[in-house]
This record gives sequence, structure tokens and C-alpha cells, in this order.
Amino acid sequence: MSKIGIVIVDAQQLIRAGFSLILQAQDDLRVLGEGSSTADAVALVERHRPDVVLVASTLADGDGFAATERIRALGAPQPCIVVLVGSRDGDLGERARAAGADRTLGKYAIPEQIVAEVRHAAAVPR
Repeated sequence: MSKIGIVIVDAQQLIRAGFSLILQAQDDLRVLGEGSSTADAVALVERHRPDVVLVASTLADGDGFAATERIRALGAPQPCIVVLVGSRDGDLGERARAAGADRTLGKYAIPEQIVAEVRHAAAVPR
């Protein structure tokens, strides 16, 4: 069985580490790389061609929406992009979808929800 490849991009190292620990504990999931900026997101996707990208709505050099647009401009193969939102971000679902993201997920989600969301995202045909 091949593992679901994941890239995590968030300006906060603690968030990246937490998501990585949760996801790496699963036999079918593999974190391929982590970054903190739009530039990191694009470079990691180009290098690893992950199945799923978890990208925060706020990054070190901009936002996850610009990162999403740049990833979509890379062409095929395309990952499923999940924008991570904080509790203070409000409803960013519409803005995320307009940028090309497939889904949104709260950074405050419980581990089981994070794992389920990544598996579901990977199953979406691209």
C-alpha cells in the first residue's frame, strides 16, 4: 500500500510539528516536508508532488491563498489543497475556494478529525 504524501506549510513551527506528529503516527500517511512561507509551499510541492498540501491562511511571507494560486499554476499533477484556519480567522471557506483550495480545516481540530480530513482529501479525484 502506498502512503499518502503530505506537505505542511504554516508560519508557526509548533503548528507544523503538532500536525506532523499526528499524521506521521498513521501507517498510511507520510509527511514529505514542512515550510513556513509561500515560497516554501511552492518549492515543496514542486520537489515532492504530494497528494495533500495543508497550508495556513497566514504565512511568513503572505497568505495561504496566494500560495494556493501559485501551486495551482504549477500544472499537473495537482495536490488536494486544504487551507488551515485559526479560530480568529472567521469563515474563509469562500476565499479559499476562490483561490483554488479544495477544503478548509481548523487548526484547532482534534487529531482524529485531522487524520480523517487528510485521508478524505487524498481520495478526492484531481
